[in-house]
Amino acid sequence: MYKNDNFVKGFLVGLALNAVAGGIVWLLIEKIGVSLSENTPKLYLLATIPAILFMWYSLKKKNCVKIGMGTLLSVIALVAAFFLYSL
Repeated sequence: MYKNDNFVKGFLVGLALNAVAGGIVWLLIEKIGVSLSENTPKLYLLATIPAILFMWYSLKKKNCVKIGMGTLLSVIALVAAFFLYSL
């Protein structure tokens, strides 16, 4: 994957990580009911952690700037969608 440093690859991998992590957080919050506090929507921001770790790995360890920037855009899109949804 790191042979071709491509922005679209990073964006798609970031979206996939965000979707999987968001699904796990949704499952834990809504279905199992781990958190019963008032601030449960803020827990959805935890879904960005795997994508941020992937971005860090791409930028620092593999020196793939385009993949890292694509992942950054997917994280920004998830956070923006969260704030638009929560308002």
